[in-house]
Amino acid sequence: MLIATLIVFAILFLIISLIKVKGKNILKIIAVTLFLEIVVFNFNSYRTSLGNYTEKELDLSQAQFDGFESKEGETLTLRNPEGIIEFKDINEEIATIKIEAEILNTSNMGVKIYYTDETSHEYLGTLPIKTMANGVESSKYITCYLSGKSNKIKVGIEKQDADIIMNLKSIKINKKVPFKFNVIRFSIITIISLLVYAMITSNTFKRPYDSKNKIQVLVIIGVTVAFLGMLVWIAKTTPFASNDYGLIVDSFSQGKPYLNQEPSEKLKSLENPYDTSVRDRKDYLWDMTYYNQKYYSYFGAIPYLILPVALKLLTGKILQINLAVLTFSLPIVVILVKILILLYKKWFKNLSFNYLVLSIIGTISGALLFWVNRRPAMYEFTMVGGIFFATLGIYLMLKAIETKEVKYGYVFLSAVCLALVVGCRPNMLLISIIALPIFIKLLIKNIKEKRNVVKLISLVMVPYILVGIGLMAYNYVRFQNPFEFGLSYQLTATNMGTLKYRLFTLPTGILTQLFKLPLIKDTFPFMEIQESPIIPFYGYYYSKYFFCGLFILNPINFALILLIGLKKKVKEKEAYNFTRLLVIVSLILCAMTIWVAGTIQRYSAEYAWMLNIASYLTIFMIVSNVKSKTIKKYILKATIAVTMFMLGFNFMTGGLVSENSLLKEKMPQTYYSIQQAICFWD
Repeated sequence: MLIATLIVFAILFLIISLIKVKGKNILKIIAVTLFLEIVVFNFNSYRTSLGNYTEKELDLSQAQFDGFESKEGETLTLRNPEGIIEFKDINEEIATIKIEAEILNTSNMGVKIYYTDETSHEYLGTLPIKTMANGVESSKYITCYLSGKSNKIKVGIEKQDADIIMNLKSIKINKKVPFKFNVIRFSIITIISLLVYAMITSNTFKRPYDSKNKIQVLVIIGVTVAFLGMLVWIAKTTPFASNDYGLIVDSFSQGKPYLNQEPSEKLKSLENPYDTSVRDRKDYLWDMTYYNQKYYSYFGAIPYLILPVALKLLTGKILQINLAVLTFSLPIVVILVKILILLYKKWFKNLSFNYLVLSIIGTISGALLFWVNRRPAMYEFTMVGGIFFATLGIYLMLKAIETKEVKYGYVFLSAVCLALVVGCRPNMLLISIIALPIFIKLLIKNIKEKRNVVKLISLVMVPYILVGIGLMAYNYVRFQNPFEFGLSYQLTATNMGTLKYRLFTLPTGILTQLFKLPLIKDTFPFMEIQESPIIPFYGYYYSKYFFCGLFILNPINFALILLIGLKKKVKEKEAYNFTRLLVIVSLILCAMTIWVAGTIQRYSAEYAWMLNIASYLTIFMIVSNVKSKTIKKYILKATIAVTMFMLGFNFMTGGLVSENSLLKEKMPQTYYSIQQAICFWD
């Protein structure tokens, strides 16, 4: 299905480009991508096929086995950190080593080669460790670039995830690496190459966006559907069960504000259960709120009531957590596209179409939707619920003022959505500030015209009042305090009720959450999860599951620095004020999260989409006010490069890895197949 989808999109962009771009150049692009796929990415196949190498199966009966706990026929058991299989008297030049083995109790193992060659008769060390995965044929081959003939080698087997029990069939040297044309890899490179080329050269992309231009509309639909397809693939390849999510759905379905699971007697007996030093991790539910000997969900109730609880009451079945997160994520993609189109048409309708396309790609890529869908849990579920209502609320408010005639139905629906955000993530109430200037402007206009004043105020305030009353009642039933959401009673990494000095965490938190550099490594996926903040904090500060700062993940955000000098230079004052408001709200949300919780990559999802929109609006303003065509060309090329980097970087960190490496854990064959496709030299 994925291959077919990619081929369709490759053909789609081919047609689009062929219509508006010189066919000769299109053929050149296809020739280059074919060369990459056929020649460069299959280099090892040509090397082993055309080279003068003697294929040979090494005699396992003459090999020396060390470090293995047992060897019964073909079955090897390894519980030590490493097992060694040594072969002597080989006397051959080695281009490849192929290990035919079936791993019986885990999905993969590490293989490293110790060798001698004509530069040394003693072992020189090891080749880089290669991960061999069940079901991935290319992972069985280890390519070598040794100096002349080798007399002896050691094949080292390393434990990676667990002890290893494997059936070792054979070890061969100089087995020819098979040629493989990877359709997915070729399609992706072709699509991106054609899209980039079209954005630079095609008149379709150079003209302003016109909703009547069928090719431009087709491009937007194509890009949108591509992102929807990526999220569906991520959700489909993340089979994940969340017990806490299921408990919440069950309890809410029965009309209970507390969870059905009874706290352990050990937890009930503790004088201060919020003191982490006296709790045993296996005796309580992590991150749940514990009050009056009952468990409660600290996380927002609204997304549960609207989706999984409603579905359970209708069908009797619980919607899987990965599908629940996906259900909110898919419309977020569509809404973000619609928001960007509205903003473009409102303030930048003379700007070339390529900037609109880039803003869509970059904003969605950098919104961390890949991340939350690859690691779906109760945290991500309430978060995407809040983002869904926030983005929909902003879109509806913009839609309400799209024409001179105010659409009060949209105003009301916008207020409903923005009010519901509080029931998902209370801190995201701040996003309502973005709609506040629009509401105030409408109110002033109506006061001057002496009409619809009460109507407007009622349409905006009633949803907030009703949602606020509902949440306060919900909090009072649970904690006898209408303003307590459960944070003070949360069973988490520290005692939240007595935690102090949070103001002092802001410098290290902001630097870490926004600007920390990635920790690069030489093996796939080329980065490591980090847990330490950028500068130490001599007190409690929670930092975990983190690749790099948001501005590094989405370098388009550095464009926001230029906002400082734009105020007096731009003509689009409303656009400037809207952009500045997006940034201010985002930074406040960032600071609030750091204040309360700390640093985790997924926390940025609450405001990453706003910073991305603000960044592209900043670029829109710069391009609209620059007269030099040369400078405009440089800005376009830089924006293309940064946007494509964001697409790749976010997919690697979020779409493939995320917080718990669930793709690698749950579907290792898929994960290692992708690894082999990317690391073609391995």
